Amino acid sequence: SEEDPVLIEQDPTSITRFEDLLGFDDDELGMLCRRISQSDLALSLKTASNELKARFFSNLHRSITDSLLDEMEAIGPVHLCDIESAQERILDTARDFHSPAGHAD
Repeated sequence: SEEDPVLIEQDPTSITRFEDLLGFDDDELGMLCRRISQSDLALSLKTASNELKARFFSNLHRSITDSLLDEMEAIGPVHLCDIESAQERILDTARDFHSPAGHAD
């Protein structure tokens, strides 16, 4: 069986910034969305690029996207350290399932 080329190219240790998630394909982003909390995603997307926000939103059901946008608006101003903590939790999850032990076929 052929290995997914993205998984070969994307070394888990190279996922260091939240914007690195742009390197994930839609299937991987979808899997990631199912493994993270909506509140972490809402916080994390507050400082994300429009491109990364669009990628996440395109991999979520419309009702979840609407709920996420509402939550992002309701959160209001937050400390950058809280956003960075939420992003780091998401990156930890991303690294876990990009590691050979964390990816089941």
